[in-house]
Amino acid sequence: MARYISDFTMEQNQQDFFNRAHELLTGMGYSYVTYKGENVFKKGSGWVSAPTFFKISYFGTTVRIEAWLKTALLPGVYCGEHGIDGFYGWAVKDVLKGRVGQLERLLMSMGGVPLGNPVYNAQPAPPTVPVQPQAPQNGVICPVCGKVLPNGSAFCSNCGSAQR
Repeated sequence: MARYISDFTMEQNQQDFFNRAHELLTGMGYSYVTYKGENVFKKGSGWVSAPTFFKISYFGTTVRIEAWLKTALLPGVYCGEHGIDGFYGWAVKDVLKGRVGQLERLLMSMGGVPLGNPVYNAQPAPPTVPVQPQAPQNGVICPVCGKVLPNGSAFCSNCGSAQR
């Protein structure tokens, strides 16, 4: 099984939704990274459990949420993607389902309207300009993990990387 995908129509507040989703997911331990050419939220390395991913993308007035986990052969060596249903990785999938539900409820609370039922193996969204978190006026965003930091921070309080 491939990625879980759900589409919503949203006329306004797309950047605001992304910023709030970024805050929610980084608060859960996800890092906003580029993984195999996609800007995604990633958590886990495969040492203890399968790494999980979220991708939020936009095309026109449509917001797409994708969620999946990777099968880890060895730490850092992945094969195959799995959506949030099915037996494989059921414990991790239950947690992932809960997080998908949180994102979908957040999106709907901000005016997003579901477009039909969630789909699997859907066609990928058309290429879009990657959405980046926007720092509040009184902060900066860590380029490594995406956490919002106070202006003038020398190091990230989340990942410890030096700030430029």
